Amino acid sequence: MINSSSLKLKQCRHINFKDVNNEADLLKYRGGLFDIPTEQCTICPNHRYRLGLGWRSSQLCMLNYCSRGKEIQKRKKPLFKGTIALCQSLYLWKQRHQLIQIGSGVCTSCRKEIVKELKDHETKDNINSECQLNNETCIERDLETNMELHSQFYLADQLDYLMEESQSVEESERYEITNEMYVKNKQKVECSSPGYLAEFDKFVENESVKESETTEITEFSQTDFTDDESQGSVWRPDSQESVPENDLKRKALDNFLTVCGLDPVSQLQCNWEEASERTRRNHTNTATSIFQEVLNVIAPGQVSSLSNAVLQRLSSTQSADNNMLEVLSAAYNQATDWGTQRQILSLFAGNYSLKAIKEFIPDLSKYKYTTARKHSSMIGTGQPVSKTSYSREGLTDEQISHFMDFIMSPSIMTDAPYGETHLKISSGEVFHVPKIILNSVRTRVIEQYESYCKDTHFDATASSRSYLRIMEAVEPNIRKCMKGLDNYAADGAKAFEDLKKVAELLGKLGKGAPWQESIQKSLTLGKQYLKIEYKLHISKESETADHCCNFALSDQSKEYTASCQHEHNQVCKKCDDLTETLVKIEKSSDEVLYESADQEDDTIYMVEQSIKAVQEWKKHLLRSYNQDTARSEILHKLSKDEVLVERDWAMKFLPMRYRESQSKWFGKRGLNWHVSVGSYHTADTDDLKMQIIIHVFDYASQDARTSNAVQRNTLQQFQQMNHSLKKAYIRSDNAGCFHGFFGSQ
Repeated sequence: MINSSSLKLKQCRHINFKDVNNEADLLKYRGGLFDIPTEQCTICPNHRYRLGLGWRSSQLCMLNYCSRGKEIQKRKKPLFKGTIALCQSLYLWKQRHQLIQIGSGVCTSCRKEIVKELKDHETKDNINSECQLNNETCIERDLETNMELHSQFYLADQLDYLMEESQSVEESERYEITNEMYVKNKQKVECSSPGYLAEFDKFVENESVKESETTEITEFSQTDFTDDESQGSVWRPDSQESVPENDLKRKALDNFLTVCGLDPVSQLQCNWEEASERTRRNHTNTATSIFQEVLNVIAPGQVSSLSNAVLQRLSSTQSADNNMLEVLSAAYNQATDWGTQRQILSLFAGNYSLKAIKEFIPDLSKYKYTTARKHSSMIGTGQPVSKTSYSREGLTDEQISHFMDFIMSPSIMTDAPYGETHLKISSGEVFHVPKIILNSVRTRVIEQYESYCKDTHFDATASSRSYLRIMEAVEPNIRKCMKGLDNYAADGAKAFEDLKKVAELLGKLGKGAPWQESIQKSLTLGKQYLKIEYKLHISKESETADHCCNFALSDQSKEYTASCQHEHNQVCKKCDDLTETLVKIEKSSDEVLYESADQEDDTIYMVEQSIKAVQEWKKHLLRSYNQDTARSEILHKLSKDEVLVERDWAMKFLPMRYRESQSKWFGKRGLNWHVSVGSYHTADTDDLKMQIIIHVFDYASQDARTSNAVQRNTLQQFQQMNHSLKKAYIRSDNAGCFHGFFGSQ
């Protein structure tokens, strides 16, 4: 709160002090509130500043009908010889419904006209007498008439009208004044916003420091205003705190001082630390005089004795407080953890200020002080904080097994034909496992796993970071070299690139750029789908025809046909999009007009071969899944006397010599080598063991006789490693050396 007279009226320019004798009346009249009692008004800091100290009179005549004002405005010269008084403002408001604020400029001619009209008016004597009387009496006499004329106007509407009229000459923007206002940048701000009134609050504090005494207006309440108590000043005459407490006490004190022959007191309007030396001295002298008079009333003639006793008691109390603070601060400094310090600090943080405690604990921060006060109010003074134990739940065996089964599937990882990886666990034990190759990047694998869990309704999933840590522990090799891929995958990837080139050509020949971009985007998505996701969708129980392994691989003959126990009534959108894209390209290649016949033949041939390669790649993925499933079933059902042998002729090995010459480096002839991988269970531990046997030949042909000889030697080697082996399963590709007449003997 701010004292209603703390800002002197003499600083509010162009005011006749005979009409207005306090700030409250001035603000009310400038707001057009002639008919509302002052006791019912509450003025916010914004309106107080804009209608008081921040109010500026225009340099032109403010009457709307003044023609001279417009002429002078064109010449941009100041014009006003006088200001509007209260009686004139009230007359214009009642008769013309035009609000001209007190102190506004008016030219000589307009002023003469107003004075003449006032003299001719039948109520001129009443109005003139009302201007000389107390403003409250003036308002009470005209209350009934004004309420009948202007009952439709509310407080906010009058303030809106006021600001439009008063600032139309000075500013180009309109300010809307209600409980909420709009500032110049059209940003909505609360009426009592501290940021908007920072300049005004600073001005009020400076004015309060400069004044040693303020004029008291007993009709309205007043309280101290400090930064700690309020973010903005609000003049409120009917404050519930000031009227029953501060005002009554101060009035009683003033009566007491009057009886004692002393002057009435004035309240301090700022912090004591921010007050000037003169203000401090005046308030100190006043307090000393009041203290002596009170002591003289209590103990007449014994002021010094009673004052010494009071001061001694205050000193002893202060000494006891200091001793207690010293003990608590010593305990605080000896505490080793913040939790104990917070408990100790909560014992006295609520009773002492931060400044007082910092005299004993210099390194105490505001954060610790505030936290201790919060601890005292919420948990209890000196009470320990209940510690909540947080445990990190690890992955269950089911979650780990489910994820490992997914990433170890052939569609995600591929076993390398040779090489080992050494895995070291936390106990220090080292495991030697075959080297595996990750077909995609790790983050992509995790995304596929999350999609797989969603499709299979597996809810016990963990975070992506947990799965990344598992893959880091497995240490799979990421496929980087694109050499040695199977023909179907290589031809399929090349087919997609050729189809993109065809789409670009067809776009130039008339299909247009949008069609070209759409086709190329669909081809990219189709390639990614076949490369990564398609093998995950294949199963023997799928209700999609393209994904059902038994249905898609069945032949017309009964010997190579497998029946399904389910219906194929679902459709894969990605498979259909890929098929539709290939059909569009094939159809468009027959419709466009080519530049030459050779270009047409080459394009149509490229489209046919590329579509065929894509379809063969898709078939190869189906067959690979079926073969991998068969291999997994064999390994799962493999007994201790059985072995699974997977064999193939690897790419020719190019021999290297140490410091070989250039003549020996050129024209090398590769060495033939045969790789056989055997998987069997050990007799003792029943663990699955994989053994690799490699045969290298200087001069040998890769025919059926050589392959059979290698196979015979391989089986003998496995028999020597594990004498319990009696039966072998042979798995190879479709090479003629393995499936010919001699190979089957």
